[in-house]
Amino acid sequence: MNKVIRKIKLPHECNGVASEREMLVISSRERCTIVKLNDMSQTILEGVRAHRISFFKGNIYSANYFGKTICCYKSTGEELWTFQYEEMNVNSPGGLTLDTNGFVYWVCRRNNSIEVISADGTSHTTILSEADGIKDPFANRHQQRNRDDGSCK
Repeated sequence: MNKVIRKIKLPHECNGVASEREMLVISSRERCTIVKLNDMSQTILEGVRAHRISFFKGNIYSANYFGKTICCYKSTGEELWTFQYEEMNVNSPGGLTLDTNGFVYWVCRRNNSIEVISADGTSHTTILSEADGIKDPFANRHQQRNRDDGSCK
C-alpha cells in the first residue's frame, strides 16, 4: 500500500507535474508553481500556463491547448521562446518530453502524430504519423540512456 509522505497545498488546480533535482513544477491553465522540496517554498509563475509540462536543465517546457503553443521558460518565468502551431494542422498536444540535446517531443492527439521541435524552438517536423501506426496517442516518454554503459538514468 502506498503511504502519503507529504501533501502540498497549491493556490490553483493541477494539470501536470514535472520534477528536476529538488524542485517540482506544477502547472494549470492559469499559472504554474515551483516548489523547492528542501524547504517547501513556493514561487508562483503567473505568466506560465500549461496543460502539459516538462522540466529540463532548469527550463520549463509547456504545451498550451488554448494558446496553441509550445513554450520554453526559465525557472524564473522568463520566456525564452514560443512555438506557435496554429498555422499547422496540429491540435491537442498530449505528452511532452525532451531528449538529452533539448529537442522537444510531443504527441498530437487529433492528428495521430509525434512531433519534434528543435532545442531553440525555431524548427519543427513530424517524426511519426498515422501512416506509421500512431493512433490516438496520449503521452510519450523518452528515456535517456547513459552513453557509457547503455543503462537508463
